[in-house]
Amino acid sequence: MHSIDSVLATRLVPARLLASITGQIISMSLAIGPVARLRTRALYEVINKRRFWSDKLQLSLLAHDEVLFWQSSLPSLNGRPIWFSPSATRVVFSDASSTGYGGCHTVEIGPSIAHGQWSQYEATLSSTWRELKAVSLVLDSFATKLAGHRVKWFTDNQNVVRIVEAGSKKQHLQFIALSIFVTCFRQGIRLDMEWIPRSLNDKADYISRIRDYDDWKINPGIFSWIDAMWGPHSVDCFAHVDNTQLPTFYSRFWCPGSTAIDAFTVNWAGNINWWAPPIHLIGRVLRHAETCSAMGSLIVPVWKSASFWPLICPDGTHLAPFVHKWVYIPFQPTTFIPG
Repeated sequence: MHSIDSVLATRLVPARLLASITGQIISMSLAIGPVARLRTRALYEVINKRRFWSDKLQLSLLAHDEVLFWQSSLPSLNGRPIWFSPSATRVVFSDASSTGYGGCHTVEIGPSIAHGQWSQYEATLSSTWRELKAVSLVLDSFATKLAGHRVKWFTDNQNVVRIVEAGSKKQHLQFIALSIFVTCFRQGIRLDMEWIPRSLNDKADYISRIRDYDDWKINPGIFSWIDAMWGPHSVDCFAHVDNTQLPTFYSRFWCPGSTAIDAFTVNWAGNINWWAPPIHLIGRVLRHAETCSAMGSLIVPVWKSASFWPLICPDGTHLAPFVHKWVYIPFQPTTFIPG
């Protein structure tokens, strides 16, 4: 720690001292894990710029950030077991396609599925970025399920295995690798990455190609208006991390931040629910809300020939008794926003 403090106290650092500190960190890899390599990449870039070992080097911003990390984090990283259980207690498969990502956690009774779709910009990024981001997003989705376990993680991208374990020279990939480390560290997860051929990763590959054509949300301005009238709403029952209106939400598949999957398995009582479901689920929403004696705001199209309409307007003229208030939202191009 004294050597690290001395580096931070000067503008120009002797190359030999910087190499000594970096080498000591790498030598502790067995005890502190892959972070030793992840968090020394920028330091090595500075060291490699030397002409002689007697040179004095100026730290880059990223290298300075790594030194600060080691100054503050060494005490918390100390004490990591050198020997772990020889077998994993959780297994996860992940994959990414041009349209989205998917993951399957297969050790519990029945698989747990995580899924999401890329934005137009994300879909244009490299396959390595998408595959690595898929690991990060699926990990965040299952973090509480995997907490405290050794996890065998299968991916069909060899670059991803290397980057998760050792980082990348490309900063946008290095950033994702660091976020994976942070999640594992906070949740006490030991991640064992392993490459498998695409032919053996068919389940995650299938999940990653699912297209959610109901991935939309109502304009946040309209939501805020309704929330001010009839809220505050406490849970978004049909959402995803990319389109939720509220911090607490239920999703179709696991995704980062979701409280539960399949809103119909949750008791809606005790909340002011926000219901903006796919149209084909409106009838089921009404029945489940009745079963739970739940209250909330439901987005419904004025579609008098739809199968759900008699539930809302039984005689074709008057609304059902459970409808206490309503407001008409004129349709405009900005009324609904893609997720």
